[in-house]
Amino acid sequence: MTERDALLAAVCAAPDDDLPRLVFADWCDENGAADRAEFIRVQIELEKGVKGKKLTALRKREQELLTGYGAEWASDLKEFDCAVEDRWYTFRRGFVDEISTSYDQLHGRRGDKLFHRAPIRALRLPDEEDFSDLARCKHLLRVHTLNLTYSGLSRNFDFMMLPYSKYVANLTSLIARGIDDNGHLDGEGLQAIATSPHLTALRHLDISNNWLFNVRTHYERDRIIRHLLALGDLPALTDLRLGHIEAPPDLILSLAEQPWLRRLKVLDLSGNRVANEGARALTESPHLTQIEQLDLRNLGLIDLETGADLRLSPEVKQLLKQRFGERVLLDE
Repeated sequence: MTERDALLAAVCAAPDDDLPRLVFADWCDENGAADRAEFIRVQIELEKGVKGKKLTALRKREQELLTGYGAEWASDLKEFDCAVEDRWYTFRRGFVDEISTSYDQLHGRRGDKLFHRAPIRALRLPDEEDFSDLARCKHLLRVHTLNLTYSGLSRNFDFMMLPYSKYVANLTSLIARGIDDNGHLDGEGLQAIATSPHLTALRHLDISNNWLFNVRTHYERDRIIRHLLALGDLPALTDLRLGHIEAPPDLILSLAEQPWLRRLKVLDLSGNRVANEGARALTESPHLTQIEQLDLRNLGLIDLETGADLRLSPEVKQLLKQRFGERVLLDE
């Protein structure tokens, strides 16, 4: 093992620690890779939350270095690429942090090789259609973010097995957005997320754009509502995205009554059938005390079930502004 390999191994072994990254940067300076060293330090500095002119200067330099060298610095991972629109990797704190790939690249020795090439903490798996295998992948314990957009999320692909896997215990962010006619999240998958004993660290959940209420019976509809309300059992959840799931007004009314809303900082209800009654319930809810962003844009205009007008009245919009100020996002 070369000195560079040993230093990279130290970075991968402690992905949340800046010190091994800075040691790697020092080695780069001493071995003719000053641009690489600068990039690592720039991104680490950006993570500290700098502001003003310093932020502008660092962002500009970051982009210059990425444009000039990003593809070269990510080239060691190209063999694991399963690119979506050519955006198959993301750098963070100087190293590739997120990669778009597939289960075939994650299991066995192949997975060992991947996670020794970079301190991967986020995975995009855009084409998964067999979650029974993914649920048994030990390397999921290495990541905090799992993005399954473009994958099959319905019972036909065994998605419900994933939330019950012990290997998702370190996830802080799960993105399972529905896309076009892909297999959308259904009642079984939603129930698995809500009742998982392993998603105790999950803070961010995005299940937007799933046709959750495209069901045939009132029983199925009520069951979906129960599972959505049960998401409050996820103890660390603070960011919940439910945009464009065809949610009916009675879900919004029930949601406004849930004490677990006190933990939420972000609630996305955009593109749903909120109506004046639901919006008013949100303004009156005693539980939305920590909210930093409430998204009520692109709401339905007409309830296709009843023909009722769903547009928010000027009065209700004013109530929302009085309660939440700039924290509520509304259409003009």
